[in-house]
Amino acid sequence: MTPTTSSTTIPVLELEDVHIAYQSVGKWHDVVHGVSFAIQRGQTVGLVGESGCGKTSTAYAVMNYLGKNGKQSGGSIRFNGRDMQSFSRQEIRDIRGKKMSMVYQNPASSLNPALRIGQQMIEVLARHEHLSSLQATERALEMFRKVRLRDPKAIMQRYPYQLSGGQQQRVVISMALVTNPDLLIMDEPTTGLDVTTESAVLRLIAELKQEFDTAILYISHDLRVVAKVCDWVGVMYAGQLVEWGTAEAVFNRPQNPYTADLLACTPSLTQHYQSSRLRTIEGRVPAPHARQVGCIYASRCRFAQADCTETTPMIRELSSMPSHQVRCWHSESIREQLSPTFPIQAPRPSDKALSAAPSNATFLEVKGLKQYYRASSSIVDRVLGGEAHSFRAVDDLSLVIQQGEVFAVVGESGSGKTTTGRAIVGLLKPTDGTITLHEKSLSPLVQHRSARERQAIQMVFQNPESTLNPNHTIGHILHRTLLRFGITGRGERQEKVERLLESVRLDPSYAYRYPGQLSGGEKQRVAIARAFAGDPQLVVCDEAVSALDVSVQATILNLLIDLKEQTQCSYLFISHDLSVVHYISDHIAVMYHGQVMESGTVDQVFEAPHHPYTAMLLSAIDSTYHAGSSTADASQMESQADQEGCPFHARCPRKIKDLCEQVAPPIQSPTEGHLIRCHIPLNEL
Repeated sequence: MTPTTSSTTIPVLELEDVHIAYQSVGKWHDVVHGVSFAIQRGQTVGLVGESGCGKTSTAYAVMNYLGKNGKQSGGSIRFNGRDMQSFSRQEIRDIRGKKMSMVYQNPASSLNPALRIGQQMIEVLARHEHLSSLQATERALEMFRKVRLRDPKAIMQRYPYQLSGGQQQRVVISMALVTNPDLLIMDEPTTGLDVTTESAVLRLIAELKQEFDTAILYISHDLRVVAKVCDWVGVMYAGQLVEWGTAEAVFNRPQNPYTADLLACTPSLTQHYQSSRLRTIEGRVPAPHARQVGCIYASRCRFAQADCTETTPMIRELSSMPSHQVRCWHSESIREQLSPTFPIQAPRPSDKALSAAPSNATFLEVKGLKQYYRASSSIVDRVLGGEAHSFRAVDDLSLVIQQGEVFAVVGESGSGKTTTGRAIVGLLKPTDGTITLHEKSLSPLVQHRSARERQAIQMVFQNPESTLNPNHTIGHILHRTLLRFGITGRGERQEKVERLLESVRLDPSYAYRYPGQLSGGEKQRVAIARAFAGDPQLVVCDEAVSALDVSVQATILNLLIDLKEQTQCSYLFISHDLSVVHYISDHIAVMYHGQVMESGTVDQVFEAPHHPYTAMLLSAIDSTYHAGSSTADASQMESQADQEGCPFHARCPRKIKDLCEQVAPPIQSPTEGHLIRCHIPLNEL
């Protein structure tokens, strides 16, 4: 049975028994097998599943972007009732970006590094909307405000490399939405966004869908977002659709063991590593050439029986749940044993466990760190001698990381999290401040540090594609890293390469693959493996698990904890996912406009009292479309770099007007070790 909606109207997008194949070493291998679903106008359909399950390949087939080594090997894809294979090349070019738009997982690959952001946005509008330069500029500024980009006029003048990952993603989303397409395909669109920006962007998408009756295909590994924004959900595994139904039914009453296992891997705001480990799914998604007869999930399924490996189950509709379809021989008999209502809740850890410090030994200390940038100005301003301004990316930041501690830094894009991490690693020369490791002062730049100091501090970046050489195999990349760290024996290096790949759940055969042959999640796992190649003492993880699906994310988080306990290494963990931060952190600092607004143990920060900004971040988790003050207008979010007072005052719902706008807030301490930078008395927070 084809899993489609019951509507009799012509769907915007309809896939019927679609097969997709890729060529490798002269042979074609199916990576998507018989996928069928439809999206009506005004509907949002979500596709979830682990990396390598065929979600993105399905989207690429719809966009006709499979490339020379990929093809639609069977079935039909119809757009507004017409088979896509009947479109001419010119017709495909005309509908891309106009009637059909896609937001990709990696925004950097979607933006031309040689062109300013404004020029790229204007080109889209000139090509598809035939607007003048002035009209296109006004439309671009309007869209940038809608996705809450600070200072849209300045953004127009910048190049992609001058924007943070979150800012780049919002620009790409703006480009996709600006033509009001019939079909919007979103492949991990909010992966690099903080919770408040994610809330605003998803609210914008919901408004667009309602106003223009847009059909949306939403691909994501973030199950919480999919549960909130999608009407229908398809769960994919190894190229097959294994479950299909309404979002409410799929997430609250999963009927396939794989769906239930995915839900159980998701961390909640009540879990912490000192009291429990995240549940993982043993094994990995089988390679296309290694798939056998029977249920494709049987080798990893805890409910597998003999018949599961003998005959392949077909997707079928359940008699007890109309319109809900599942690919499983035993879904009815195991229904009561599957996971409970999403999200999975775990027992609250004790306060003692949450507050326990790993060590009293100070490992790394940052004092008075400042990172100022001269704001760009026009040639006219410079000729006329206009006043120079500086942007305070990090403003007088101090922190202490103890031996074996996980110190997390959270905040919105542009708050200074990544700049702090890069300064500690030595990739940026601070304007002021000191960084000490084991009470020994470090040189500001990494090239001036000793080999031992460079090896001691490693970094996992937000975007793995920018750090993996596409011309070298994964094995060569890891071998070269190990060689630089003094492991000269090829046999020893080969053995360690295999161990590193296994530690991040990649088969040793991945050593012979190139980065272009890996999914986004697999590339990030390679980046993590490379960071641990030199047995570092501190690893700066900049959104290290944001690109991973929930099952691999759970494995990596457990791995990070295991490595910490084995080696007593420390982490500076930068993330926008508060559930992940709650699980893995010992200490948290909440940053806004380069300053720490609140810091303390994980229990202190997540329990009241909160700084108003911390409260805003937490509120954004509970409501995707309405996140309270997080939906402030972009005009309220322009840089406060050269203003006095509290940097958060323009967005704070509780500001004391003259005081907060003119006087820098004091640092208060409700309990020992818990610091809040705010004018509001503690008894009122």
